[in-house]
Parts: sequence; structure tokens; C-alpha cells
Amino acid sequence: MKVSILFAKNSAWWAVLGRLIMFVEQKPFSHCAVLLEYDGKQVVYDSVFPKGRIMSYQKWSMLYKDILVYQLPDISPWQVAARLSLAKDAKRYYSIAQLLWILLALFKPFDRWTNWFTLNGHKAMICTELVSRFLELFYQVKFNESHDKIGLIDVHEAVKKIEVK
Repeated sequence: MKVSILFAKNSAWWAVLGRLIMFVEQKPFSHCAVLLEYDGKQVVYDSVFPKGRIMSYQKWSMLYKDILVYQLPDISPWQVAARLSLAKDAKRYYSIAQLLWILLALFKPFDRWTNWFTLNGHKAMICTELVSRFLELFYQVKFNESHDKIGLIDVHEAVKKIEVK
């Protein structure tokens, strides 16, 4: 099973929040997702408003433009577990409060203040939490903060360390 992490942007006129994320985080992308390739299928798992989704890569790529794609080491022995875990997380509701929490944490002195709280745990999530939980579970990536606070920069840095070159 081939595993990739996608970093992308939505160029639609209404994707103003995505452009704000790109501006604040100083990255050319505003979204991330997991792409699994198995049995001749390409399936994307991501978290969007109002609820996460699972869709073919072909459909997903009509909505997003890939900016960076990182291939990760094969986890075929855990294929079923990976698919079940992602399917469960992709059914959770999106957390706009969490997105605002992460944006707030980018500014001093709020960065230290936001470390003291867990916002919503595993009840709702955004794209970075879906990907970071996947990386933690299947690639033993350790993050220094709550999943509620992990942003695109954190996920991007983690993925760069484990990509297949």
C-alpha cells in the first residue's frame, strides 16, 4: 500500500480562510490530507467543513491543487488498521474553533496561553489533526503539543523527516 501526504490549496473564490491560513503560516498551501493507494484505488481521507470525508483522488484533485506530495514508507502489514483508523477520523465533524485556536497560537503571547488547554480532544478535528494522528499511530511521530494545536507547519516538518526519498 502506497501512502502519501498531500499539501494543497483550494483556489476557489470562496476559499478566503484558506488564503488567510497561507498568509499567516507563510506556506503555499492551506490544507493537508492522507492519500492511500491500494487494490488499484487512490483514496483521500481529509477533514473539511462541516464533516470529514473519504473520496477518490480524482474527485479530490478537482477541488484542490497539490502543492507538495510526500510519499511515506510502506505500511502494508497495517493496511486494514490504517484504513479503519482514517475512516473513523474522516467521519468526525470539523472544528472551526480549533482552526481559530491554532491561528491564535501563532501570535505572542497567545502561543504559551494556548498550550495550557486541550480544546476538543478527539471529538472534532481539522485536517492537520487527522494527518498528525495518523502519523503518530502508524509512523511513531511524536508531537510536542496537543493535536488540537498542531498546524500545517508542524505536520509539514514531521512529514519531511519520514518521507521516502
